[in-house]
Amino acid sequence: MALFFNFVMNRIFLGSKKQQPGLQNKNWKIAICSDVHEHLKNLERMLEICKQEKVQTILCAGDLISPILVRRFVKAGIPLILVKGNNDGEVLGLANTLQKPHQFYIENYEGVIGGRRIFMKHTPNG
Repeated sequence: MALFFNFVMNRIFLGSKKQQPGLQNKNWKIAICSDVHEHLKNLERMLEICKQEKVQTILCAGDLISPILVRRFVKAGIPLILVKGNNDGEVLGLANTLQKPHQFYIENYEGVIGGRRIFMKHTPNG
């Protein structure tokens, strides 16, 4: 459980927000996590830190396991971009739980956040 917490703490970073009008002088904070595996206590701590740090987007590379954890992200009010992991069995439940501004991808995510190109995929075997 501590490994997950350390993983999240070490990967909150800043990127400039260039392409969005009126926000050129602000920073965009992104938190990255993966393989939560229903560790609710660690997830709650991560979300608490994300709120304190004013994170604007959370990227999750899969393996939340169930829609119950997705609801915690939704409740936190920070937009989530989630890629399906190999242990995420309730795909329909995950997709139905995540409505805008949250996003759910089956294979991978490619996009631009805060002026940075992002690619995210869950690859369980390296």
